[in-house]
Amino acid sequence: SPIDPIDPAISRAMRFGGAGPDYLEVPVGLNQRLSSWTLEAWVNPSNALGGVITRRTVQKLADGSDAMNYVLGLTTNGGSGLQPYAGYVTVDGHTNLLVAAGSIMVGGWTHLAAAYDFESATLAIYTNGILSVSSNGVHDAPPVNGRVGEAFLRMGEGFSGLIDEVRIWDFARTGGEISTNYGWTVSIDAPGLRNYFRFDDGQAVTNMFPFGTYHQAYGAQDFT
Repeated sequence: SPIDPIDPAISRAMRFGGAGPDYLEVPVGLNQRLSSWTLEAWVNPSNALGGVITRRTVQKLADGSDAMNYVLGLTTNGGSGLQPYAGYVTVDGHTNLLVAAGSIMVGGWTHLAAAYDFESATLAIYTNGILSVSSNGVHDAPPVNGRVGEAFLRMGEGFSGLIDEVRIWDFARTGGEISTNYGWTVSIDAPGLRNYFRFDDGQAVTNMFPFGTYHQAYGAQDFT
């Protein structure tokens, strides 16, 4: 339906190939600039090479790396598994990242979440709703501004597999909030929810009418 993009809902996920330009870029918006944040996503990696789940960069640094407002990703654990990491990089190149211990399975679904609270200087990573690692010594302010034209919000860079239910919040959600809601969809009107990518489709009922304005021969025509 042109009014409701999940009418009716067909559950899907976004597949990424892991190569070069195979990522999803979101148009830049002021609502993406966050001093405190929570990043959430369901991930199903197809290999143990890792990659970015989602990140917002603000500018290029002299060494070619990026200053980042926030990032959630996966890195290899040196074997056949993966470890989640999250944090940010300041414009002077100071890296504030945590890496969670343990191993994320390849070929299966795992929910990841990372929360940063600027006032308490606390950064935490959760796996399937359970706290994996945290630190209350992350005092640098995440960069929200940078050079014009160098900021972007992307998902799936260098990642091979499926990503679903990406949520970006403008505050650090508690462990209780994450564990209670990670297995459910949430309202798009939920307080503090800045971006929500469900990656679901729906076969619009308008498509049933052969001569209707929105008719398509077959398949889900909507996306959210």
